[in-house]
Amino acid sequence: MPIYGGALTQVTNNLADDRYPAWSPDGTRLAFSSDIDGDFDLYATSAATETTASTGLSTRLTDTYAADDWAAAWSPDGTRIAFSSDRDGDNELYLMNPDGTGLVQLTFNSASDELPVWRPRTASGYASGTGSTGTGSTGSTGSTGSPGDSVGLGDSSAPPATGLRWDLAPLYGEMYLGDGFGPDPFVLPGFSGGDVDVAFLGGLVTDGTGVMCQGLATAQPSMRVNWTGTAPLQLLLQLDAPATLVVRAPDGAWSCLSTGATTVPCLTTLLVQPGEYSLWLADPTYAASAPQPVNLLATSKTGADYNALYNQTCQ
Repeated sequence: MPIYGGALTQVTNNLADDRYPAWSPDGTRLAFSSDIDGDFDLYATSAATETTASTGLSTRLTDTYAADDWAAAWSPDGTRIAFSSDRDGDNELYLMNPDGTGLVQLTFNSASDELPVWRPRTASGYASGTGSTGTGSTGSTGSTGSPGDSVGLGDSSAPPATGLRWDLAPLYGEMYLGDGFGPDPFVLPGFSGGDVDVAFLGGLVTDGTGVMCQGLATAQPSMRVNWTGTAPLQLLLQLDAPATLVVRAPDGAWSCLSTGATTVPCLTTLLVQPGEYSLWLADPTYAASAPQPVNLLATSKTGADYNALYNQTCQ
């Protein structure tokens, strides 16, 4: 019904239990959970009119046997849906595209993870400042032990990565940051791994370690950073396992940092120019295991303040 009251519109019409409705950000679709087939699965329907009278359901998003999928939560840009499911024995958080494809499990533990909530696009939450496109490139890269130590810089003239789709929405979120953003550092959690091999990007080794661009990543970017500030933006990738960071800069140049098979506390890279940067988090061990958690920290701190943050995060 209208926000100030008025006539009701029935959206579903069936003998099942339909719960947890969630509007898409543009207000055109409604995701919800229904037990019409015996257990709760997720569906999406047009929010404007009543749907098919026989089932009341328009699009089925999940289909699990003897498990419940519920608590759908749309991402702020409407490109992803997070939800809870007990399909592995207890409630975990999952992520998928609005049509039900691209399923990714986000949590792996024995606790009950329920009711996902996205950060809004605000200065104190999901993003700060405004995004823009522009030209630029990645600058100094890599860190294994102290700020500025280089691990390996990919060839910036490498051809577009076959299978890496920078035109798609990022899997784990997007930062819109400008001068004076907060909080600083701004943290975006994600996971490494996927099924696209990034090794064809090669690598221009700059420190003699022989670490090349390698690993498996998802086709769509793991994250995206839109930087509109006037000074360089420092990124720290906080790691608990080996990882590779692939970056596509606003001018189309590619760079790659990899720990190889070893584990280091952090990888770092400096975004020198403003613009849109697409990032992929790859697993360089090529292990067919659960995705590994990664935290991306963006900071404008410099000098002693940056060193203090680095020592706190990466030691």
